[in-house]
Amino acid sequence: MKPLIDGIIRVGSDLGFIVALIVTNTVLQNVGPYKRGYFVQDESIKKPFRQNTISSTVLYVVSSLLILITIVVGEVIVSAKSLRKTHHRIPVVLYPIYDSLIVACFGYFATIGLTDVGKVSFGRLRPNFLDACKPSDLQTTILGFVGNFTCSSDKSSGLRKSFPSGHTSIAIYTAIFLCLYIQLRFSHSRMYPGVRTCFQMIYVALGLVVGYSRIIDNKHHWSDVLGGGLLGFFVALSTLYYLPYVGDTGNSLPTYRDDQVTTNKQKMAQILFTPYFYSSHLFHHILWMNNNIFPIFILKNFFLLISTDSPPPPPPLYVFVIRLIM
Repeated sequence: MKPLIDGIIRVGSDLGFIVALIVTNTVLQNVGPYKRGYFVQDESIKKPFRQNTISSTVLYVVSSLLILITIVVGEVIVSAKSLRKTHHRIPVVLYPIYDSLIVACFGYFATIGLTDVGKVSFGRLRPNFLDACKPSDLQTTILGFVGNFTCSSDKSSGLRKSFPSGHTSIAIYTAIFLCLYIQLRFSHSRMYPGVRTCFQMIYVALGLVVGYSRIIDNKHHWSDVLGGGLLGFFVALSTLYYLPYVGDTGNSLPTYRDDQVTTNKQKMAQILFTPYFYSSHLFHHILWMNNNIFPIFILKNFFLLISTDSPPPPPPLYVFVIRLIM
């Protein structure tokens, strides 16, 4: 009886928290952004208005389906042996599917919420602002600054919400989350590393295409796309690092467990802090002079990680910090 009660409490708290995030995001999306003016000579907001190459609906549907399909198929593959050997009333594969989907949903809606906070707080004008807004009733100062104006176009919705890019943050979150999910779940399986890496590169490529499209469509400045990408990247890392459920292969819904948190943190530490480029002669000879440059250091470790089956134990964190600053 107690496991049933614990499971009900777990599911209720999970779903309640997800609903709270959705409600918060809905409120944030209806909050007016900070109203900032513009300079008449500002060329960065004079680009022509273009329709979306990738609409919000397409983004939400495709990203959600990618997460759902990847997790369901992945957990079925991982649990295939257990499915053949056990005869539970509820298939054991449903538990890790639920766990992973809850973690993915939390990060997904957290990304949307943090993005909306940035949009409301900064109120940055989009690159196509003047063409889409067609401001009237201008009150221009001597320096050419327009503080008070009225948009005469019906395309003025969201023109003050350029930073950060919501499309990019969601796309990059989805890509990085799925890359790390595949790495965590299949790092010790017989799945070919090349197949795993191929899927991971596809996810990353799709995320980058979304970001590029926002610049091409004049919906965002390049810095908006960069900010959205970094936000999605770090939310994905934090979600899998701190939430305990991904990788739990038990046959019941677990409650919060410190040992599972520790296990996930050890796995993520191997992903983030192990210097894999030392085992790659190609990278060592081509990029040896750049080993201490932070972006290259991170990229080499990340991309070499996803093609490595059995990573060595991570060094202490202070060793990683010393390598970054020296």
